[in-house]
Amino acid sequence: RRSRESAVTQRLALELETVAFIGSIFLDLIPVPRVQSSSLWSSGFSPGEAPIGELQKSTLLAVVQLASIYAYCWQNIEHATRAMDSERALVAACMMCIFDVVARMKVENAVIILPNVLSEDGGYGVGLGMCTNQRPLQEVFARMELTEPHWLLVRRDVLAYLTWMEK
Repeated sequence: RRSRESAVTQRLALELETVAFIGSIFLDLIPVPRVQSSSLWSSGFSPGEAPIGELQKSTLLAVVQLASIYAYCWQNIEHATRAMDSERALVAACMMCIFDVVARMKVENAVIILPNVLSEDGGYGVGLGMCTNQRPLQEVFARMELTEPHWLLVRRDVLAYLTWMEK
């Protein structure tokens, strides 16, 4: 909201900070789910103060809201460099992986039926064709200009998860 009410220069600065902050959340802070690993994602939600079904629902909502804010802020960046576009694509892929792994977690007394729907009839997977000519995601990701060395590991994990999900 503050961004919409500011002067143009201030608004752009706030939006760039927001893009950097949300990007760092998904690229640096939240681990990408790994296919065959005992990680944060394989254990599901641990019981705590909030009911587990509500926690799953609020986590999915948070990812969607962050994705929406990220996309809104990116709309005003007119001349993005190749590195910036690569970062944006990697952040979006991380968001999709995290949304997917949380959506597939089956919890007792669930408040959403999404995990059941995603596993019906052999399961659900996304198509990984990119661009108008449906190039493989691996080919597109191989051409990314990543400016941080650890993003190579993030890209590897994202590709592994999305390839697994496609099967």
